[in-house]
Amino acid sequence: MLVERAADSRPGAHGVLFLPFLEGAATPFQEPDLRAAFLDVASSHSKGDLVQAVLEGVAFNVRDCVALFEELGSDAREVRLSEGGSRSDAWCQIIADVLQKPVVTLHEIDASALGAAMIAMAGDPARSRDLREVVDAVVKTQADRAFEPRPELADVYDKTYRRYRRAAEHVLAWVREAGAA
Repeated sequence: MLVERAADSRPGAHGVLFLPFLEGAATPFQEPDLRAAFLDVASSHSKGDLVQAVLEGVAFNVRDCVALFEELGSDAREVRLSEGGSRSDAWCQIIADVLQKPVVTLHEIDASALGAAMIAMAGDPARSRDLREVVDAVVKTQADRAFEPRPELADVYDKTYRRYRRAAEHVLAWVREAGAA
C-alpha cells in the first residue's frame, strides 16, 4: 500500500509540503481554481517523503476545518473519521498528531449518507429531536481504532503547519492574480 511508504520519512516530510487542493479549495480558502502542489521537493527526497507530505497536507486542511468549527463555538475534544483515509492507521495517527486531539474511527463507512440521514431525523417536526441526541444514538465508534496525539510531535507539526499556511496563501495569491490577468 502506498501509505506505508510514509514510514520511510519522518514528521515534516524532510521539508516537502503538499497543498491538497486537487479540485479547488473550500475551507478555509474558498477558491475553486486553487490546485494541488508539491513544494520544496529536491532530488534527494524519497517517495516516502512525498507520501508523508500528502498525508500531512490533508491533515493540515483538517486542522483548518477544526479551527473554523472552534472559532464558531464548537468544542472539538476528539475528531471522528470515516470513509477512505480512515482505514489507514498511519494517516489517522498523523491527523491526531497534527491536531493534537484524539482521533477515533466510525463503524459506518458511508458517513456522508449517515450525516444526511441524521440531519433529516433531527429536522423531522414529528420527532422533535436535537441533532446531538440523534448523533449520540446513531454514531458508533471503533474502540479498537483510537489514536492519541503524541505531544512530542506538536512542535514539528506546528512549524510545518505554519509553513503550509504561508505556502498556501502565496499560491492562492498567485492563482487569484493569474485569474485577474
